[in-house]
Amino acid sequence: MRLTLRRLSARLAEVNSRIARRVAPITGWRLLPEAETTRQIPADDDPRWQPFAIGDWWGADENLTHAWFACEVARRMGRRSSPAAAPG
Repeated sequence: MRLTLRRLSARLAEVNSRIARRVAPITGWRLLPEAETTRQIPADDDPRWQPFAIGDWWGADENLTHAWFACEVARRMGRRSSPAAAPG
């Protein structure tokens, strides 16, 4: 198959239309300090969650060796997309 300039331009336009170019900041960060390591993910409604912003300090306490971070991320669902895998 010989690609002419016109056909090549059409194929490039098709490829470019499928590239995700939008970037969205991740906001709504939360921090849950833990004095010890735990493998259980804390519940979303745990009252110990604290608001956290990029640039905030954490871990200044000598006893704080572990912490959980959480945020919500919206993802555009397309025809070729699949839901994000949940930890198992």
